[in-house]
Amino acid sequence: DTEFALIDEAVASWNSGVAACSYMNIATQGKKSSEVGKDFINIVKFRDTKWCRPATAADPERCYSPAAAGLTTVVFVDDANSTRDGEIVDADIELNGVDFAIANAGATGGDAPCLSDLKNTLTHELGHFLGLEHTCLAAGDPARVDDKGKAVPLCSGNNDPVVRDATMYNFQTCGETSKASLSPDDIAAVCSVYPLADDPGQCDGVGGSSGGCCSVSSTSSSPLVSVVPALWALGLVAFIARRRRT
Repeated sequence: DTEFALIDEAVASWNSGVAACSYMNIATQGKKSSEVGKDFINIVKFRDTKWCRPATAADPERCYSPAAAGLTTVVFVDDANSTRDGEIVDADIELNGVDFAIANAGATGGDAPCLSDLKNTLTHELGHFLGLEHTCLAAGDPARVDDKGKAVPLCSGNNDPVVRDATMYNFQTCGETSKASLSPDDIAAVCSVYPLADDPGQCDGVGGSSGGCCSVSSTSSSPLVSVVPALWALGLVAFIARRRRT
């Protein structure tokens, strides 16, 4: 019965953490009966019986890595010729209650051996929801650069506290709670994407009046009221748990 209060706390971590330098404000809208997909409704989905996205008429069932405590699917515009290139239009978060015992301050109703602290995992996933990537490259990740054009470092052997102490660091240990609090790097990232100077002053539904609420980023010249033809891309970002050795 504590899940919804913890969701609000994770949202508040971002809203209060970036309030001094960013206009971005995540608003919750209560419980909804919905499924993951490009429907312009942002959801947090608990998977307690099967760590898979169910099949639909157009898509087969998709199961995820059991090592992932959480996963965020982001739909964005992928069109280099558009002023909306990179603009996020939908994002959904899924939490793994099958291979992990979702917990609140060490207490859980689950029976999996590894605790996934809900606020810790969800605060990390909300960073992906806002468009942030991991702070380093895990095995198999493609090379990429940061906002200053520098190559993103490898996670392996990396002891840089800026990388490892951030909420957006790729890995967590069982029962970890440190990612529930933002680091200066996390705050700077959101404030560079959604700075106060670019505040659009309004929050409109995406994809029409039935869509969710979304503040537009500085790359957009108009509110997201309707979806224009564009190339859509799906990004899947998983949060991996490293189990403590006993």
